[in-house]
Amino acid sequence: MKRYNFALAVALAGMAISYAPALASAAPVIVSAVPNSSNQVTITGSGFGSTAPTVKIDTAPAPVVSHSNTTVVASLPAGITSGTFQLALTNSTGSCVFYLTLGDVGPQGPAGPQGPAGPQGPAGPQGPAGQQGPQGTQGEAGPAGTSVGYNAYNLGTVYLDSSVLLASTPALSTSGIYYISGSVTVNVSPGDTVTCAINSVTYGQSISTIAKSSAAGQQSLSISAAPFLDAGDVLQLYCSSQLANYTSWNMSSGFTAQLINVSNNTNNVRKQ
Repeated sequence: MKRYNFALAVALAGMAISYAPALASAAPVIVSAVPNSSNQVTITGSGFGSTAPTVKIDTAPAPVVSHSNTTVVASLPAGITSGTFQLALTNSTGSCVFYLTLGDVGPQGPAGPQGPAGPQGPAGPQGPAGQQGPQGTQGEAGPAGTSVGYNAYNLGTVYLDSSVLLASTPALSTSGIYYISGSVTVNVSPGDTVTCAINSVTYGQSISTIAKSSAAGQQSLSISAAPFLDAGDVLQLYCSSQLANYTSWNMSSGFTAQLINVSNNTNNVRKQ
């Protein structure tokens, strides 16, 4: 089995406190999932419970090594290779999923052409009003909902020119408001300025704060955002060098996007 040596320099502990109450009966919420060189993945969040939950990567069971209400360590199943996988955690109060990326993330391919809109059909006639039915009894409460999150990171040395893609998520599965938090560690050459931001592929623009440093040497840049995003969108972390001569470089970078509110309001502000 191939071993992986990854670490993620971002966390969303603050958001977990705001959106996942620390109660024994609360549904589980995953904030981050980080693989390590021991063929294990460390899952952090809240509501994991006092007994060991069930963890699966895609459909393969991932045996739990240790657990607490906020942290679960599970072994990666045999045969897992580079790519993006759905990590599911289930306990007695509900389940949650997280998209785990292993290995380097390649550049986003070009968008295909949009197909033509079909013709609108005619409106049908209004039917007669039906009789009012008897009042029904109240049904049982439904199961706990599912939280959705994504992470992307690049731990390799990447030299910078005018624009370099460092990390990218898979396509978002759900429309809504996302909390995005990221960190980039770069080595800035004397006289250069390094600028980093997270872009939306759908809207072709930055949706995060813009982090910048002109100080020479190793620098840490923080990026955050809380935009409304559509299902199918892809988030990408870009950094650029003002000199564009490959003398400044990325040391480690990554970000996490956590769905915090589902909405169909098209008037939401899309740019941070």
